[in-house]
Amino acid sequence: MNKTIHAARAGVAVLLAITLGACVTKQGRDFDAAYATEIKPGVTTKADIRSKFGRPSIVSRGADEDVWIYGYYEGGGMGVTLKRWFGQADLNNPLGGQQKRLVVTFKGDSVKEAMFAQELPPPDPLEEAYR
Repeated sequence: MNKTIHAARAGVAVLLAITLGACVTKQGRDFDAAYATEIKPGVTTKADIRSKFGRPSIVSRGADEDVWIYGYYEGGGMGVTLKRWFGQADLNNPLGGQQKRLVVTFKGDSVKEAMFAQELPPPDPLEEAYR
């Protein structure tokens, strides 16, 4: 009887470890990368940005400029690990996941400058050449 209980506990522990290992790490709120590249200085307003992306992760206020920062990170979980084990991982993004950042500077109510970067998956260097 004791051996059965210990085996059951060990099985539960292994199952729990696998389940927790499968969790995907997420930080921030995902946002529309396509729209982020279409922001036009002098045309796009704070209301436009707020309605499309929601509340920014970080806000910095200056005398005549405001900076809003949006960031999102999603790391691969157990699925990515299994793909790597079996040689099925994406060679351009072996760790899986995505990471992107948008920094918008406002002068008054309109966009002065917007900088978007997507680090994961890395941009395809040949994509521009074939457009």
